Amino acid sequence: MAKIEIHEPECEDCAAAKAEARKERRYAARAHRIAGQTRFITAIPCVGLFIAAIALTISTLISTIQVTIEVAQGHVGMQDMLVDYIEYADFFLLAVVLYIMSIGLYSLFIDHDIDMPAWLKIDTLDDLKELLVGVIGVVMAVYFLGRLIHGTEPLDLLFMGLSTAAVIVALAYFVKHVISSHGE
Repeated sequence: MAKIEIHEPECEDCAAAKAEARKERRYAARAHRIAGQTRFITAIPCVGLFIAAIALTISTLISTIQVTIEVAQGHVGMQDMLVDYIEYADFFLLAVVLYIMSIGLYSLFIDHDIDMPAWLKIDTLDDLKELLVGVIGVVMAVYFLGRLIHGTEPLDLLFMGLSTAAVIVALAYFVKHVISSHGE
């Protein structure tokens, strides 16, 4: 037996309200899609950081080779070589951090399913900030070590050491009380 459907005419106000609701849902869905796609804008800093990591790695490698050749030829003393190699280690570390930040931004905004070791999982923007703050502290300490080895004037070294320590303490406070409090 066939079903017979009886449609009663809707009032004009009800039909208009339903049409308006459908229109609002379409606009909301479109806005949601557009907002979801804007996350791909973060691909630009991801690529920029990746290029910076590669450029820093290559330029530091070239500098390391040049200093090694100069040392072998006897043109650079041991003290200068030591400072150069410590600074190059710092530059290589910075290149790795730039790479990690590139991958971290990519995994946060574009594709969270990247296979990375557990110690390298970046789940929040605060994880990236903490990584950057740690690198800033190391860069400052290496710079101070280079000035110490080069024999900077004692008073200048004292002021530089105090200012470096003050910045590192401020960064540690920032990590402990600002970034860590976001996770709680």
